[in-house]
Amino acid sequence: CDHLGGFLALHSVAGGTGSGLGSFILSAVRDAFPSAVLSSVSVWPFQGGEVSVQCYNAALTLSSIYEHTDLSVICENERYLELCRVLLGQERPSLDSLNSAMSGNLVRVMMPCGSVHKLYGPGCPLLQLAGHLGAHPLYRLTTVRALPQIRKGAEAFTSDGWTALQRRMLELCEHGTMVDRPSASPEATPHCRTVSASTFLWGDGATDASLEPLRRMPLWQHSVDGMQVHADGHHVGGLERSLGIISNCQAVLPALCSTTSRATSMLRASAYLHQYERYGLSRDEMSEAILVMLQAQHDYEQLSSDHSRGHR
Repeated sequence: CDHLGGFLALHSVAGGTGSGLGSFILSAVRDAFPSAVLSSVSVWPFQGGEVSVQCYNAALTLSSIYEHTDLSVICENERYLELCRVLLGQERPSLDSLNSAMSGNLVRVMMPCGSVHKLYGPGCPLLQLAGHLGAHPLYRLTTVRALPQIRKGAEAFTSDGWTALQRRMLELCEHGTMVDRPSASPEATPHCRTVSASTFLWGDGATDASLEPLRRMPLWQHSVDGMQVHADGHHVGGLERSLGIISNCQAVLPALCSTTSRATSMLRASAYLHQYERYGLSRDEMSEAILVMLQAQHDYEQLSSDHSRGHR
């Protein structure tokens, strides 16, 4: 191999294979390539529950992510379910619909981009920008958003300008939500704080677009290198203009809070621990993994406190 750009792992967080084998692979890759960039796309389970021990699995996986990876993109099933319901009008979207929505967002931050190529050479932007997005070791969890959000087949009837797209993206980022609609999601985090972000403009006039709406983001105003903007003239998804952003922000907090709460309650009741002890995982090891998740939750919550103190 003449040029190793890094490794990108795609795995689930809830199930046994995605969490168990996925965590093992992350560890093995890091041991074999200690200096290589290692990122992951981690699918977070539904809050309603897919498997009885998903909270334990999520804690163990998150512990592995923080130990071995440089950056992780968290794809929450719950948020993408809401996105599909709004976009497709389906009460119960299929798994294919969820996967299509996730891939539609991810492609806008993972596809080779002209301006990133000029800076870093050929490769996957998600790996090339990992050092920027995950520069602080306490913050490794990112969220991907994309606009416009339209039904399949309506691409030719979409004519969003760059200013409108940026303004709507600014609203999504500030409220910590993913769905582009007038009323914010109930679980949206007001004034969602962001550590770092990279924005990608795709399509006609991308390289010459005004960035005035994005400059209103607090991240741009109060950080030395908190926001990077990249552009490429290629059309994505048949759209004349589209926008993608990957941000290291508080949008992950609802998922973390819900999972840590249930995992802690289950541990107190010693629920299902025998399933792990049978394979050599002790109660103490499970407790340590949950503590890692609690610490991650605390660190992201502290962003609001730090921001408030900084403006007094």
